[in-house]
Amino acid sequence: MKNFLLFISLLFINCGGQSYPEEQELFLDKINSISDKYMDVTDENSYARNLTIKEMRSFLKQYENVPINNWMGNIKEVYPGMIEVETKDGTLFTLYTQKVDDTSDLKMLDEVIDSNILINLKEGTLISFSGTLDYESSLTTSGMMSDPEFRVTFNKLIIP
Repeated sequence: MKNFLLFISLLFINCGGQSYPEEQELFLDKINSISDKYMDVTDENSYARNLTIKEMRSFLKQYENVPINNWMGNIKEVYPGMIEVETKDGTLFTLYTQKVDDTSDLKMLDEVIDSNILINLKEGTLISFSGTLDYESSLTTSGMMSDPEFRVTFNKLIIP
């Protein structure tokens, strides 16, 4: 029994102990599944590649401008008006203070995040964020398929 508890403890420590919300886990699992399928398709089979790309686009379309609550990741980089957050599988979410079509001046992080939280934001910090998942923002189809990046307009950010 002691060995079993030791094994479970080590497993928890080595996995970083990060437990994402179920909705986020399902989202990440699906995009990784489609991405893996894309990587397994040979270059010679353009029909299969195109079907996989269509599958990804169709799935991602369902997640455009969708509210998300308490999604998690580790800070990759902090900028004056945005934060890059990476999940344990390498998916990148860039958190912005306002929508891309908002024509007002860009709000800086210190205008929307409590100063007690802001001073603790640094590379590697685990954060939880809520807001709107705007869209997948990779510049190329290859990027969307292999390393998807998402734009998020956040309205809540905490350090769990």
